[in-house]
Amino acid sequence: MKKKILIIGFGRIGFYHLQALERFKSNILIYIYDIKNINKKILQNKNIISLKNLKVNQNFDLVIISTSSKPISN
Repeated sequence: MKKKILIIGFGRIGFYHLQALERFKSNILIYIYDIKNINKKILQNKNIISLKNLKVNQNFDLVIISTSSKPISN
């Protein structure tokens, strides 16, 4: 059974986490959530899924939070 991993925040640090996790791509499914659109080249990998929102009833084996500590200003 594949492990489900969620990366919240896909800036520079989130991308580095993805690169490290891709070494285990046969054993995991990687979900990415970010407020901005994610590059379609990254999503070509069948083990990477982009989420539009975070639902409460989803279960993951590991969640990596790589968001900024600064508030987003408009």
